[in-house]
Amino acid sequence: MLTNEQITTVVERVCKWNENAGNKPWVIDYKLEDNLFNEEYNEFLEAQKNWDKIEGLDGVIDMIIVYIWTLYKDNNSIDYIETRISQAFAMSPLTKENKIRECLEVIKPFVKDFYWAFIHILDSNDSKFIDWKAIKNEAWKIMKWPNYFKPDLKPFIK
Repeated sequence: MLTNEQITTVVERVCKWNENAGNKPWVIDYKLEDNLFNEEYNEFLEAQKNWDKIEGLDGVIDMIIVYIWTLYKDNNSIDYIETRISQAFAMSPLTKENKIRECLEVIKPFVKDFYWAFIHILDSNDSKFIDWKAIKNEAWKIMKWPNYFKPDLKPFIK
């Protein structure tokens, strides 16, 4: 679904976004990361149940975004992250990677261009910042500024 070059682009953007959001790679909170991942996984399952391809695509991309940042915090090597993300697109025995792969298999037939859908969501996430500054709520979620735009994933659905 993504070439190695596209994976590199996505990984670099996710890491830059998190650093600009004030998320510190040396602060490891597996419970928070698991909660964020599972929230997106449940969003995907709900979308699948409702045959909502757009929310399904959003959910699986958000799962990958959370997973990339978790991997970055485990090992700051871009090469390491690219290898693990590539495994998620292939066969892998790891739980989160299996969930991502299963979700990708479900959504793949309905998606025209996964990479550009991913980039669109990253652009939407970037719109939460003003001058690369973020404000977080009590749950450490990034608050949305007035210039935030919700991603329109309809053009990426078959």
